[in-house]
Amino acid sequence: MIDQLKLKLASHGIDTSTLTPLDEIISENNKHAPIYTLSVDLDNAVPLWQQLRVLRDEFGYSPVILGDEKSLVRHRQGRENAESPTTYLEDARKCDTPSWFQEQWEGLFDDDSFTEDDIRGDWDTEVKPYTKLNLSHLHLNPMPIQYIGFLAATVNADLPAYLPFGGWNACPTPDEHVSIQHYWHTLYQTEIVAMLSDTLVCYVGNPVKEREAALTLARQHMDYCEDRVTQGMGTLDALASALINSSYWTFWWD
Repeated sequence: MIDQLKLKLASHGIDTSTLTPLDEIISENNKHAPIYTLSVDLDNAVPLWQQLRVLRDEFGYSPVILGDEKSLVRHRQGRENAESPTTYLEDARKCDTPSWFQEQWEGLFDDDSFTEDDIRGDWDTEVKPYTKLNLSHLHLNPMPIQYIGFLAATVNADLPAYLPFGGWNACPTPDEHVSIQHYWHTLYQTEIVAMLSDTLVCYVGNPVKEREAALTLARQHMDYCEDRVTQGMGTLDALASALINSSYWTFWWD
């Protein structure tokens, strides 16, 4: 399989000299789908992803930025006791995403002393939309070499099931990620660009444009990743104003 991928990449002028398997975790029942990685300079990771994403159908693999060597170590560890992609995808189909958002939202306010009013704040009319992704902004000390992974998912929103990604700390489980990513793709044409050790980045093809819709989306972002508000924008309204016309969303779970 790797030889076929090398040939297809090379036919588009892409250097395949560093293409290798992420790991050798292919169990007897073959529950883990193979993942291949290609090293790339930090500044070239996003442009290369943009080139590769339109070739997904031709390659039969979906590209995603996996981060630096430390991120790869965590991804390998996460595969050791993971379920198969098929299991996560089956569980994702059972998930009612709007109901999931509602349950998470209600859970934020179990304590009557904390209400939505405490996180509202003022609308930020000066905030600029996030229209360009710079990986350097996602790392405190970015490494010069990053890795692009080739996962055997034919649908971008299924990527968390194939890595897999999530299920630690407050991060949603792989099946929850898949369900939510499909939901957002339908509404906003999102695509997963990167899954680093604790960070997920989405490209947004159809950004939200209206204030009320942005507030609804900001609530969903907080359900998905509470730190978007509590350790990020500070208030729900500040996050909502930043989402309008933004081409990228970044989530992190520490």
